[in-house]
Amino acid sequence: EKTIEKNKKRKVTFAGVLDNNTLQIGETICSNKDVFDKKLARKIATGRAIKKPILKIDLIEGKKITDLFVESCKKLLK
Repeated sequence: EKTIEKNKKRKVTFAGVLDNNTLQIGETICSNKDVFDKKLARKIATGRAIKKPILKIDLIEGKKITDLFVESCKKLLK
């Protein structure tokens, strides 16, 4: 799970779930009107990673899963 401020107005939470040799990533974006709740955001993002991931990445031998996760989340924010 990684929480990153997006456009300094909204918070984005990413969650990654391993499914066999695939890293599935889900996200949730907090509305400007919501009070940010990290625990709830993580739960929603994890559910989305399982049911309808925004990104699926095949694991690369020799590459750390955490590095793949962080690099992918940064790309998604652009």
